[in-house]
Amino acid sequence: MICISVRRLFDDSDWVSSMAITVKLPSDICRAANLREVVIEAGTPAQVMKAIAQKHPTVSRYLFDTQGRLRGSLAFFKNDQMIEAHENVPDGAILDVVAQISGG
Repeated sequence: MICISVRRLFDDSDWVSSMAITVKLPSDICRAANLREVVIEAGTPAQVMKAIAQKHPTVSRYLFDTQGRLRGSLAFFKNDQMIEAHENVPDGAILDVVAQISGG
């Protein structure tokens, strides 16, 4: 896995600040888009994946199915605890994205 830093920008009255979470994606996804750092406004794994796919369309097929739904084979872990795609990831957290493998 390759780590990327995702900075979330927010506006607090007269100034804009940024907070960060670290996202660990499977290496094939990172290689497909040559990802290093992404600046987005996102708070959930689903929002993070959507923003990454919008900025790097080459990874969309790894993250979303043909109907535009997040792939069911992706699992999300916030600070080593499994979470759902709609749960918030707080600033300073580590988000691991794992592509589950099945077969026999």
